[in-house]
Amino acid sequence: GNTLDKVGKREGQIFFQTWHGFPLKKMVADLENEKEKQTQLKAFLPRMMKWDYLLSSSSRNTRYITSAFQLEKNPNLKILEVGAPKNTYLIENNINSDEIERLHLKYFGTEPRGFKYVLYCPTWRQEKRDDLSALDLKKIINLLPINYHLIVKLHPNEAYLRRHYANLDSRIHCFYNDITDIQELYLLSETLITDYSSAMFDFAHTRKKIIVLQEDKQQYVQKVGWYFDLEDLTGLIGKSYSEEELVREIIEP
Repeated sequence: GNTLDKVGKREGQIFFQTWHGFPLKKMVADLENEKEKQTQLKAFLPRMMKWDYLLSSSSRNTRYITSAFQLEKNPNLKILEVGAPKNTYLIENNINSDEIERLHLKYFGTEPRGFKYVLYCPTWRQEKRDDLSALDLKKIINLLPINYHLIVKLHPNEAYLRRHYANLDSRIHCFYNDITDIQELYLLSETLITDYSSAMFDFAHTRKKIIVLQEDKQQYVQKVGWYFDLEDLTGLIGKSYSEEELVREIIEP
């Protein structure tokens, strides 16, 4: 993420910035909403000026983050196009049964029991909200076969919603972010449901199903926007679903 704003930089200190994801949604200087863009730029630029090295996963990624973060304003910054190190764990353990067993014990206190986990991982919204979706998650879990469980992974900015989602149903899980590594949840899950999050590009390494649930597509593109057309580049289609439609999409091979 970012260093705390109150953290300075002393002489000889090195800041090595590992950015956390490949962007679909526009960021900072590229935001569609001019007021929000200026607000974020004012806060972001002093952080960026501390960086000595910045990791990038590809030339396309470099193009987007150079524009978003106005990297040309830091002449001392070196961009290292060497990949996304966190995905090494994901790729190396994708079919590692010992690691999957360890993760079951960590998150559920049991060995694997044949359950299918669906990971719901939406990105956050600027405005504070009481629900992640207009969909009824209790209805969805009741429509799914009994061996399906839902894991709700909250963005850190929306961690205040944990109590609500942790108490919906015994087959709906919402863990404390402090003990949760999203890479581990990718390994546990059969399916990812997300909206505009870079999670989809990490999860793609598992070669498992991705469902793109976009309930506020028109408003989002006007306020935030995205760098490319998701369907054109990846074949993934972002759309709104009813509870019944989403259940059919989850169950379908």
